[in-house]
Amino acid sequence: MRIEFSSPPDGLSLRIRGRFCGSNLEGNLLEGMFLSPFKQGEDVCIPRQGDSSLLLDIENQGEGIVRTFALGEYLRIAGYDWEKENLDDVSIFLDYVRSEAIIATDFWTTAIPIDILL
Repeated sequence: MRIEFSSPPDGLSLRIRGRFCGSNLEGNLLEGMFLSPFKQGEDVCIPRQGDSSLLLDIENQGEGIVRTFALGEYLRIAGYDWEKENLDDVSIFLDYVRSEAIIATDFWTTAIPIDILL
């Protein structure tokens, strides 16, 4: 997954978190905290998720979480399929000016309204 912003959050850190941290040898999803810091424009490897709980946090080191985005919900609304045998690479562009997330794979692109959770 690659995430970019229309206005980069300068001086702030980014992280993705979710409820599923991987899978066992039989391929069953393992529930557990998934947490991955990243930098804008870098690819982030996310384990297969079993629901739409994936979140993007923007943090200020002194204040904690400044904003949270419901990435899992955006992906669900856009029709991203976590059950495909081979998951599609996905890019998300968060456009503050238009208040939308543009979600794209190699096969489709869609724009949806964004909500800021915090």
